[in-house]
Amino acid sequence: MNTIIKFGMLFNEGSLPQFGSIESNGSHNGVVLLADDIPKLNSLLTKTACTPCLAPDSAFSFRTGDTACIIDWITAETGSVYMYHSGTDHWYEVIPNE
Repeated sequence: MNTIIKFGMLFNEGSLPQFGSIESNGSHNGVVLLADDIPKLNSLLTKTACTPCLAPDSAFSFRTGDTACIIDWITAETGSVYMYHSGTDHWYEVIPNE
């Protein structure tokens, strides 16, 4: 079976979630995305959601403190930065749009 690398993880071909605008920020500590895809952080980019789609011997690559920067946060009037917490497997808004 073929695999696809995304965010440092190996996904089975055909089971890669549709992450939309979510892209690596060039390092292994976060992502950038458009505000429209904020809901995908907690619906698709969590350990619970990704693990069933991963190839054997691959593991979820995000850790507590990894960030998601919203690049159009001003015009979209959303939070600008979200942070992942591995204990809760959830992304939290840490810098609101004020």
